[in-house]
Order: sequence, then C-alpha cells, then structure tokens
Amino acid sequence: MLAPGLRLGWISAVRPIVDQLAMIKQQVDPHTQNLSQLVVCELVERGVFDRHLVTLQAEHRRRRDALVQALRHHVRGRPRFAVPDGGMYLWCQLESHVSARAVQEHALRESVAIVTGEPFYVDQGGASQLRLCYTSQAPACAGRVAQTLARSLAAAGREPRRRRRTCESSSREFHRTNGARPVRTWRKPYGPSASLSASDPPRCASGER
Repeated sequence: MLAPGLRLGWISAVRPIVDQLAMIKQQVDPHTQNLSQLVVCELVERGVFDRHLVTLQAEHRRRRDALVQALRHHVRGRPRFAVPDGGMYLWCQLESHVSARAVQEHALRESVAIVTGEPFYVDQGGASQLRLCYTSQAPACAGRVAQTLARSLAAAGREPRRRRRTCESSSREFHRTNGARPVRTWRKPYGPSASLSASDPPRCASGER
C-alpha cells in the first residue's frame, strides 16, 4: 500500500489472538525492523500516508475502469463479474462448462497470468471462477488482456470439461509455476478485495503481485 517490500501493519483484536499472532511472528523474525516503523510513523503523523492513499485510490479506480470497459467490449458478458467499489481484483464467474484451469493455461501461452478460483476453496470449488488483478497493470494493457481472455475463453469452451482437481493440488501447481509462497485456503472465496502473494506477473498481464 505504501511501498513495495514494506511489510508493516497492525491489527486490532482481543488479547489471546494478539498473543498467538505474536508467537507466530516470532517464528519468522524476532521483531519488525525499528527503522521501518519509525519511517512509517513519521509519514503517518505528517499526513503523507493519507495523501498517498488518495492518489492510490484514484489510480486504482482508473485501472479498474479500464479493464472493466475492455472486458465489456471484447468479452461481451463472458465471464460475469461485479464491479467492486474497492480492492484490487475482479472476481469472475465462468459458464459451468468452461474450465477455469483451461482458460488459465491458454492465457499463459500469451503471457497473461490469471488465477483460478480453486486455491480459495477447501471443497474443490472455484473450478469455474477466475480472479483478475487490475491494479498491477497500466490502463494501456487492459485491451490486450481482455482480448487474450476472450480468446482463452473461446478455446477453453471448445475443450471437454476437465476433471476437477483438488484445491490443494491446484494451489501447489500454481505456486510452483509462479514462484509464490503457499496461501491458506478458506471455505468461501476472498472476493474482489483479496490479496495473494505471488511473483511479478508477465509483461502486460492481469496477474497477481
């Protein structure tokens, strides 16, 4: 939110949860770097962070609108998605006979990275869902991303429906391919405001950062 690689945050929770999170954090490192905390504290107190958020929100809105417009022009109602008020992603629902994994594979051949819905479920759901990141790419890339997605959807629609893979195996394969850390999976999808750790996407890709 503030700068790439700056892993600093806070949480408001009851004491037992905070204690447990502190123990988990200490397994990674003893404490967060003091210099980073002092710098962020200074930026917050001077109002720099608030001004930065205003700029960031405007840019994210511009990128969201560009991808939404491109999808509506090139994809024409496939897949279905709601335009989020915030967040970083479009959560897309494919037609039931279209495999999200097949769409992902076709898109990757054109250097466009997208995420299937499977890693966000524990019950083998998400096989016909996609998550598209709009914040990591400039509006100039939106047209190419939408055109690639349209071709990938058409190609996947011509293939026989694949056997659904388990959430665990799909997640492992995606992260092994993209060099990302594994993520926890939950009963329901995160939705359009979710976050997923992954490597930098290919050029002009609607990928995950």
